[in-house]
Amino acid sequence: MPGFPRFSNEIWSEIASYLSRWDLRSLLLVPHALSSIASRLLFKDVCLQFGTAQFDTGYSEGAAEIDKWHAQRSAEILIRLLSDTEYADLVRSLSIRAPEEGQTLTSFQTGASVVIVYFHNVDRPG
Repeated sequence: MPGFPRFSNEIWSEIASYLSRWDLRSLLLVPHALSSIASRLLFKDVCLQFGTAQFDTGYSEGAAEIDKWHAQRSAEILIRLLSDTEYADLVRSLSIRAPEEGQTLTSFQTGASVVIVYFHNVDRPG
């Protein structure tokens, strides 16, 4: 491919491992082996957040909108993890941030927690 040195995927992977998440996201748009390398690096650590904005920011103004965005994002990630084994195989670490004990979860958050526990306990090939 013109413009790219002809390095092996291993060399490109090593180079990409030094890039920021922002730069890796940009590489997803490149029609080259770099996009799949960037995918592997970006999606190896996934973090889901449920209702934590108020506690992260220290104030509740705007927290509902932030939590709504995180809930939508987390739902999309969960759906993709359950329906796309190629994507699920990229994930090496799944972190979940939820309200602490004594704080309430929505029905979506409770259901998502059940799905995550189920997903964790499923035997997958490979």
